[in-house]
Amino acid sequence: MEKSKTKRKIISMVGYQVKIKPKFSDYVIDGMIIDETKNMITIRATQGTIKRFPKNAISLYICDYDKHLYLKDGKQIIGTPSERVKRIRRKWAKTLDKR
Repeated sequence: MEKSKTKRKIISMVGYQVKIKPKFSDYVIDGMIIDETKNMITIRATQGTIKRFPKNAISLYICDYDKHLYLKDGKQIIGTPSERVKRIRRKWAKTLDKR
């Protein structure tokens, strides 16, 4: 898998394959995101166990359907999917006002 150089806006992450690396440890967990709340993310690991992580204490490697990896810091994805849409729209509106 190769890392993508383009930025992609992923709104809802449920169903994506991810590799999660907690910031304060060396291990990496592979799995699929099955639930997300404002501050927590729940994955089903490849071993079948369900694990929960706080978003602000992890780094995510998101694998989309084209087999590209996207690295996201957990602090960037804090909030519900609807809150992330609002943040994207606010940034978009600010760039239009500058023109």
